[in-house]
Amino acid sequence: MHSLSKRPSLPALWPVCAFSICSFVWNIAHAADDAAAVASAPHIRSTNRLPLSFEVNRGQADSRAKFLARGRDVGLFFTDQGAVLALTQPAHRDDHRLPGAQLQRDAAIPQSRSSLALRYQFAGANRHPKIEALDPLPGHSNYFIGNDPKQWRTDIAQYRRVRYHDVYPGVDVVYYGKDGQLEFDVEAAAGVDLTQVRLRVGGADSLALDDEGNLQLHTAFGVLTQRKPVVYQMIDGERRELNGEYVLRDLRRDKTAHEVAFRVADYDRRYALVLDPTLIFAKLVGGTGADDGNGVAVDASGNSYVTGYTNSTGFPTTVGAYQTTHFGQDAFISKISADGTTLIYSTLIGGNSTDEANAIAVDSNGNAYITGRTLSANFPLKNALQSTLATSDAAFVTSLNAAGNGLNYSTYLGGQTAFDGSTIGYGIAVDAAGNAYVGGFTYGSTIPVSVGAFQTTYAGGGDAFVVKIGPTGSLGYGTYLGGTAYDEASAIAVDNEGDAYIAGGTGSTSFNGVVPNTIGPGTIWIAELNPAGTGLVYVSKIGSSDGSEEALGIAVDGGHQVYFSAYSNGTDLPPTAPPQHAGVFEAYI
Repeated sequence: MHSLSKRPSLPALWPVCAFSICSFVWNIAHAADDAAAVASAPHIRSTNRLPLSFEVNRGQADSRAKFLARGRDVGLFFTDQGAVLALTQPAHRDDHRLPGAQLQRDAAIPQSRSSLALRYQFAGANRHPKIEALDPLPGHSNYFIGNDPKQWRTDIAQYRRVRYHDVYPGVDVVYYGKDGQLEFDVEAAAGVDLTQVRLRVGGADSLALDDEGNLQLHTAFGVLTQRKPVVYQMIDGERRELNGEYVLRDLRRDKTAHEVAFRVADYDRRYALVLDPTLIFAKLVGGTGADDGNGVAVDASGNSYVTGYTNSTGFPTTVGAYQTTHFGQDAFISKISADGTTLIYSTLIGGNSTDEANAIAVDSNGNAYITGRTLSANFPLKNALQSTLATSDAAFVTSLNAAGNGLNYSTYLGGQTAFDGSTIGYGIAVDAAGNAYVGGFTYGSTIPVSVGAFQTTYAGGGDAFVVKIGPTGSLGYGTYLGGTAYDEASAIAVDNEGDAYIAGGTGSTSFNGVVPNTIGPGTIWIAELNPAGTGLVYVSKIGSSDGSEEALGIAVDGGHQVYFSAYSNGTDLPPTAPPQHAGVFEAYI
């Protein structure tokens, strides 16, 4: 344990903490979202600049798909019979930080989602066209799905475009992304009769044209729009744009249009022709659904590492609207170049149920570390501290190598007996030696603890925990932190001497013998844990008497000054000068 002379005294620590809290109180209308996202927003938003990528199917999807692309609640699959677009509307997601039994109950309920599948198929076309990926991208995809390493897929190449050759004689169709939207070009060679080109959209209730000539797809999800095609010819090196339009065809007795042809006036049949529609409803960004990022880390070169969850959309068994019980939510890690224009890798990690990453850290060698929650009994594991899931869910910790294509280790935390309740990892930090420090919450008694740990047993009501894991997955230390009421560790940081700094919330009247009073219904606590995990250097509390507070992030500088962010809905948080509020903010050493 470090001597107290090295640590800031209470008056020195107070202004730093109080300023962070108050800045969120004065912006309470946006605090809950902004505080968590302020550091990560520029990097997560940068995924909008990434090109749409298409992957070769190497077993990560249904065998009918030759190539695929994934996005946020979107899957695009290229088959011999045409392109299949699967859209989903996820069920409402409540915050995981729910009291007691409600959290455990909700964790075990699979998410039911409304789904829609559309098939883009050209009528009377070649039934087995050659399908080819074009323009390789520098990034690659990895899939660690399930606990059978033989089923993992790594280093899957990514491409910018997919071409269908000779859909009709002399007609190719090319799919690609532009500005976050899916487009396709119909490329007709010189002399080709355009009247043979007829697009049939399966799964839509009907097709219609709006006043501007855009194609409207009426579906169970509402009206989806395909813009009026841009039509042009290249003549003598010059692009000449032409006027083109859709022509609807009624295929059913009810005269509902389900097929569309193309009409172009006054084009020169001696030259090739290109028709370029845009599907403006399909936002496919970066191939991983990175808009659902829960955490971000940045390395010394400025590359960003985004983690969270993606609602993986499987190959649909039918077109049109359908309801499905969803088990395909996976955690992801995406590494993005410093300028935000290149996806270096995209890695999915999960099992046959719901998996979500909440936080990420990266070391000086580019290894990424994530923690979160899993409901999958077949979560991918390697060098695991705990290798079974006996209850509804558990926390997980996964370390990914610098290339994103290999696991250094992956383990459950908690959930080892049927008597355990929910366990969730909320924060992760890594030191210079590659040790990971994980903070979270548990309703169970099977968090791995070390000999001489500060708190070796579960106190009840929900406890915080801190676990240190070595570079190869071995246990450094593990300890509970909490009393008989609800306690959680929301965020964690580590200094260059191996002390862990934890921010969390507590409702307990006793915190393993320290912090003997609570302030309000939900109170922030800040603690420093020594390098061995055997004792607290200090623990401090702050809160209002009439509201609830939640810690969202924590950092420590080289001088051991602690900075944390939080939000409050209380009205009497203390000002920067503590003497008038000596009973509100207290430190115990």
